[in-house]
Amino acid sequence: MLLRAGNAGSNTAADHITTARLALARLPRRLRRGHRTLIRTDSAGGTHEFLTWLTTPGRSLSYSVGVTITEPRPYRSCGNTRAGRRAVCR
Repeated sequence: MLLRAGNAGSNTAADHITTARLALARLPRRLRRGHRTLIRTDSAGGTHEFLTWLTTPGRSLSYSVGVTITEPRPYRSCGNTRAGRRAVCR
């Protein structure tokens, strides 16, 4: 549990980063980096700031961000990102 000030905003990128750091610190050192460690979040964690933190060079974590799509959109694969992940484009 992460205790915050009563006037703190909900689901901020800073909260997601802090929580991820605390969770990673509890893991054995060998699991703190690498694609075997998966960080999952719902759409609240889909901020640019949090995703940038997750994909910082050298961190090499696997991650999954769930989002709700409310209307049909034609998505297609755009190839791999520099980190080797599949990129999805419209």
